Amino acid sequence: MSLCKFQPDSAGFGTTVVQTRFIRQYMPHAPGDYVKVYLYGLSLCCDAQNDEDLTGIAQALDLAEDQVRNAFFYWQQQGLVRIQNISGAPEVFYCAAAADMQNALVPGDRFREINSRINALFAPRQITPRELDAMHEWMDALGFSMQSVILLLEYCIRMHGKEVALAYMDAVAHNWAQEGLTQPGDIQMHLQERSAQVRDVNAILASLGIRKRSATDPELELYRKWTQEWGFDYAAIELACRQSAGAQTPTMKYVDTILSSFVENNVFTAEEIQSFLQVREQRRRNALTIQNILGVKGAASPTLMQCMDDWRVKYGYDMPVFTIAAQQAARKNQKTLDSIETHLRAWHEAGLLSVEDIHTHLTQKLRVNDDAAHVLHHLGLEYAPNEAMRQTFDIWTRQWQLPLDVIVFGADSIVQSGVQYDRVRALHNLLQSWQEHGVQTVEHAKGLARMMHTQQIPRMQAPQQQNPALNYSQRDNSLEDLYMDL
Repeated sequence: MSLCKFQPDSAGFGTTVVQTRFIRQYMPHAPGDYVKVYLYGLSLCCDAQNDEDLTGIAQALDLAEDQVRNAFFYWQQQGLVRIQNISGAPEVFYCAAAADMQNALVPGDRFREINSRINALFAPRQITPRELDAMHEWMDALGFSMQSVILLLEYCIRMHGKEVALAYMDAVAHNWAQEGLTQPGDIQMHLQERSAQVRDVNAILASLGIRKRSATDPELELYRKWTQEWGFDYAAIELACRQSAGAQTPTMKYVDTILSSFVENNVFTAEEIQSFLQVREQRRRNALTIQNILGVKGAASPTLMQCMDDWRVKYGYDMPVFTIAAQQAARKNQKTLDSIETHLRAWHEAGLLSVEDIHTHLTQKLRVNDDAAHVLHHLGLEYAPNEAMRQTFDIWTRQWQLPLDVIVFGADSIVQSGVQYDRVRALHNLLQSWQEHGVQTVEHAKGLARMMHTQQIPRMQAPQQQNPALNYSQRDNSLEDLYMDL
């Protein structure tokens, strides 16, 4: 059975006659292969003996069957043919102008101009009937005008070329309709704004080392979020791009993370961001200084930076005092943040408000440490004073108000009396006895010793020669030495 034939009520031409209306009105705007299919099918209508089907026409014209099928769909949309039994063995009826053109052209006339413009826009690509139906749907269902459809298609071709997928074009149409962009004026304004955004985003990509492609839709969406939702201007975004220089593969997503941190810190202008970055860099350097004192390697710890911020608020101290506290912790091999805070808390509770106050406090503490070490030396104990010894020494000097030379004389007396064990306790008991008797000088202590007949320790003898209690090398340390020693 022949694929192509005249309608039953149409008179056969006898010869292949092409109507002038087809040549002048339809052919100029139709794809070339579609014209070939129409003319070849028309010739079959004039041959009563033909029995060519879709496959035969495709072979005769050296076309794919889908191309032949799409061509007949195209001519059906133009109102020049009617297709029956589309799902089975199709039959294509050519419509004679005089008998059937009026009814047949009703559906085709409406979209004839837009179809011609669409085909011309995509040439040499041949637009399928399904694609045309989707574009007609934009006008019927979404409210696009004909000029709006052309603007939309020109935009899609500009983005992805003439082979752009229908799915992409359909998505753009629905997105624009949702944004109220269905009229030519609104679309043109939108495209102008988008062109400026593309220019800005391309510049941003170039600053990130991405120069071989243009901005993508997701990247443009990010840029719109930065500028329209978050309120950053281009200068602020440039600063964020500079911050991404250390990233292995900087991207717009990476810049988005940086800008998000600016939003969290409520900084938006270039000036605010610059100031914020300077403060953040100083915080980083301060943290590295503390870590170096503690012997900690690596990048600046966010935890340490946050602790330093908290300490400023909690204790009122700043970097110079943090440095001293870190040195004290390192000296005691207690290289933790808790150890640093222990010193800060103690100084704060003691009312030490400035570096000078802390310096004076540590100087006094160093002197006490040296004096206690001197007493231990006279007791024959060659070790550094521990905290218990310093507390005991504080009782002797501050609470009992005993002069250092009296304490040293007492230490010599303990050694000379033959005490072998727990000499510090023995000295403490002796000094307590002297304090109770109001001893303030070495001579008074010697006299008291002669007068005492019953004591808790063996009878003491005065040293063979007077031991000048304070005749030892005193330390005159610099602030740096002081901190490292304590």
